[in-house]
Amino acid sequence: MGEEKRRVSCNGFGVLTLDDGILVVRNRNRSKPAQSVYSLPGGAFRYDIEAEPFLLSLGAELEKPDKRDLRMKLSPDRQAEFEDWYFKRVQRELDPTREIRGELGKEETAVLKGYRIDVEYKDPIAVIVEKETTRAGQGNEMTRYAFEMFSGNIKVAREGLDKLYDAIRNPGPHTNVRIITSDQIRTANISGDDMIMEGGLVKVAADLMRYATGNYVGPQVKDVRHLDDGKFVNF
Repeated sequence: MGEEKRRVSCNGFGVLTLDDGILVVRNRNRSKPAQSVYSLPGGAFRYDIEAEPFLLSLGAELEKPDKRDLRMKLSPDRQAEFEDWYFKRVQRELDPTREIRGELGKEETAVLKGYRIDVEYKDPIAVIVEKETTRAGQGNEMTRYAFEMFSGNIKVAREGLDKLYDAIRNPGPHTNVRIITSDQIRTANISGDDMIMEGGLVKVAADLMRYATGNYVGPQVKDVRHLDDGKFVNF
């Protein structure tokens, strides 16, 4: 009998630098009236429908087959086959543009709602991490993550860029976007995987911010890969 299936989650995030800081976006699902939660813009990659027979042949239990998210339960003895397919970078999303456009331009409170958003990427890196998930409904389940970090420059009309800069230069505890500086990352009060700021009014995903600034040290990090094939296709 094989080992119990383990959760796998594959995600892409934009490391977008503005005003000498890294842009983060308020997570409206995790935020509460007393505390806003921020993270890098991005989220789960989606697979192409052509990839589904292969994933099912591995015995994958797909978390959201209707959305085709690359989140599933998979036997550890099929993990190598999955990652071999995954890092060929075919039949799936290759960058986080769709999620960035949604979080910055399409959601109801998005600061760039109505504007065309593109991103110019460089130097993508995949960080393989094993840790308990904090995702609602998953019960702190141990998860093997692929966090792909994409350094990039946002491209938007001048008027939209002015709105974005105005929002990040005048932040409040519940604003949709803000920037986090290297000094804040270095000196933050850390609780678990979170940076606690502004007396507890603001919480930021600390592990992703560390990876965004090139700090991959820690027992949770299992591998780091440079993705230098230049495949950015979502715009």
